[in-house]
Amino acid sequence: MEGKKITKQLTHITWNPSLGATMKINFDATFNGNNARSVLGVVVRNAPGEVVASKEINHRSVLMPFAIEAHACLQGIVLGVWVLTR
Repeated sequence: MEGKKITKQLTHITWNPSLGATMKINFDATFNGNNARSVLGVVVRNAPGEVVASKEINHRSVLMPFAIEAHACLQGIVLGVWVLTR
């Protein structure tokens, strides 16, 4: 990578409702390898796009980015089940 610049890429993401869906679950996570910290977020929306539930979790001692993404997916499922059963 000598002589190459590292740049940050910003991406604008918009939410689109699923056709005929009763709810849509989105999740994402960020990972900082320097201090092994991460944050995950989950949002559950109904068919019109209204937020019906959301969750944010901060973690310490996470060793791999894949682990936090997998945990974010699991938390999305857990939150979705909670929304359906309440």
